[in-house]
Amino acid sequence: MSKKQIKVVAFDLDNTLYNEHLYYEGVLDEFCKKNNLDQQKLIRDYRSISRSNPDIFGELLRINNMYTAQLQEELFSIYNNINITITPYNTALTVLEYLKKKDIRTAIVTNGHVSVQENKIRCLGIADLFDLIVYARTWGKAFEKPAPKAYEFLLSNFICSPAEVLFVGDKVETDIRGARDIGMPSLRVYEESDLITIINQI
Repeated sequence: MSKKQIKVVAFDLDNTLYNEHLYYEGVLDEFCKKNNLDQQKLIRDYRSISRSNPDIFGELLRINNMYTAQLQEELFSIYNNINITITPYNTALTVLEYLKKKDIRTAIVTNGHVSVQENKIRCLGIADLFDLIVYARTWGKAFEKPAPKAYEFLLSNFICSPAEVLFVGDKVETDIRGARDIGMPSLRVYEESDLITIINQI
């Protein structure tokens, strides 16, 4: 990857630009207050559930022997609409400022329910920091990363080649695999400090 070649840096959202646990724990805090539940216990139980579990809220309720469809729906409603302030990684803000000074365009490409991801970005207050935000599920769940659709949409908007985009994300099976399949250089983020590598590469 040539430093002069990169014209766009595209980021995954969750656990790349911020700690997603902050959002989930805000949801659980509000849910516990509404239902007079032990917040600390529910958060501990949430942390014990694999992030790859597609039914985190249902599993959390079952662990606590309180599952009902109504409570699960209530949790998802809070997840979809909660109004809290969460903070992006400081290193992410530093990197974005650096990229702006270098006239390098920036984007977010994120999987997940569109309304939820929109709300996360609103709670983070970062929409204005990016030139483009792509919600991959706009075209349906089958088109989420690593499917090529969102990457192709990104390329068409910036009118650039895959080699001119650096894709940054935390998940190999979605973010990194999808980028590599379409020919984009990529950077995997294991923790916040890894983001500074972007400055060293551009």
